Amino acid sequence: MCLEQWRPVVGYEGFYEVSDRGNIRRIAPGPGARVNHVLLTYRTSNGYEMVVLCRDGIPQHVLVHRAVLEAFRGTDPDRPECNHKDGNKQNNHLDNLEWTSSSENKQHAIASGLAAIGEKHYASKLTAADIPVIRALHGVERQRVTAARYGVSTSLIGMVQNRRVWKHI
Repeated sequence: MCLEQWRPVVGYEGFYEVSDRGNIRRIAPGPGARVNHVLLTYRTSNGYEMVVLCRDGIPQHVLVHRAVLEAFRGTDPDRPECNHKDGNKQNNHLDNLEWTSSSENKQHAIASGLAAIGEKHYASKLTAADIPVIRALHGVERQRVTAARYGVSTSLIGMVQNRRVWKHI
């Protein structure tokens, strides 16, 4: 079994370190600080783990997965989002994290079933069977009439007809 590797937290060098397993510890002494003690994390409303880091008396909330990637892989301006390869937002091990673009991150979420699209989305009022019919009515019937028939907004009808939403059908 490999030993846990530690690197300085970017922006908090000399104060905190982050490990390749997603742990963060304080390395500088200070009021109320326990040196080399792994900090407790908390979970955000959307499931990500965060930790509060303090420097010069100013607390800052930091996403653990970003701290891990920045410390071990640096940043990538072309791929600014962090992706959990296995879809588990609590698995902040380095080998489970990668930099990705926004579109790649969304595609991964859809492919792995983490993001619901189409009629699987909780707020969807349309079904997959409705989409071809709505598109066929483009130019035949006013969007206002089509929207009233399906109980949705005219702007949604326009986006469906122009393939800005429901692109997968």
